[in-house]
Amino acid sequence: MKTFFWLFLIFPVIATAETPQIPCKNLFNPIIKILQDNNAEVFSNYFADAVEFDVFGEDKIYSKLQAEQVVKTFFTRKSIKQITMKHCSGKEYLKYAVTEITDAEDLLYRVTIFMRIENDGNAVIQEVRLEKEE
Repeated sequence: MKTFFWLFLIFPVIATAETPQIPCKNLFNPIIKILQDNNAEVFSNYFADAVEFDVFGEDKIYSKLQAEQVVKTFFTRKSIKQITMKHCSGKEYLKYAVTEITDAEDLLYRVTIFMRIENDGNAVIQEVRLEKEE
């Protein structure tokens, strides 16, 4: 019985040791650059197979291909002039970044991107929230 007790104490340490540790800013800085370049195709390479988009309060789940079209439509309508990361945090397998985007018309948007870290260490975007700042 004592052997099993020690396994319960040691297992969380072993599981944590194998967790991929990717610094938050290292994960999101390339994505910020892609958004700055208005490149929907490269941005969509980071998408999970299904991506949740919450655009101005309308929440939908899209396939990777459909999500790319949503982003292309946004970039066609609103060219990004500036993007700034305001906050970045998360746990081992889920990270998020809060950014502010200014478009060509000087309208301000808050974009929150949630990324899931896969067991192989690859990161995929699983949710994007877009809100217009007042």
